[in-house]
Amino acid sequence: MELIVVKDLHGYNSVTKTDEFKEFLSNELESEKYINYDPDINIRDLYPLEIHTKDKDETLVNYFDKINDLILNYDSRINRRVTKREIVYKKDKSKSIVAIRISKKGYIKLFVNGNINEYDNQNKFDTVPEKTNKPLNKVLKIYNDSDFHYLETVIFKYLSKVLQKR
Repeated sequence: MELIVVKDLHGYNSVTKTDEFKEFLSNELESEKYINYDPDINIRDLYPLEIHTKDKDETLVNYFDKINDLILNYDSRINRRVTKREIVYKKDKSKSIVAIRISKKGYIKLFVNGNINEYDNQNKFDTVPEKTNKPLNKVLKIYNDSDFHYLETVIFKYLSKVLQKR
């Protein structure tokens, strides 16, 4: 039988009363002093957003900024996650509802799921091939202002449909 002795945490022989612990505590408090946390809890990016906007057409980046604001300001349940390949918007931090890729070829790809069919009157959303194995199976390519304005008319109806399901 072995006897293990653990110093108590509150009494005279406490670990917290040692000089080593006091020095450790002051170092930890000093290192935490200048840390700034992002106050926007809806944005949790794995990569910086600049990897998608760097070296891209300025009008496409402006379209993306507008789309980003539209989606994030729609509801607090929508969160953004920047991955290596695309910018993904999730419902309640779990289910992907919108994904965006900014192409170097002069357009933005906006991926959504099949619920968009109810609101796509002009049939501008194309179906993504099944072999890509993406849960977001509809895509809209935004080339110009008319495509962007069409997206504005459809996106709010789509988001309300997707968010009402629990």
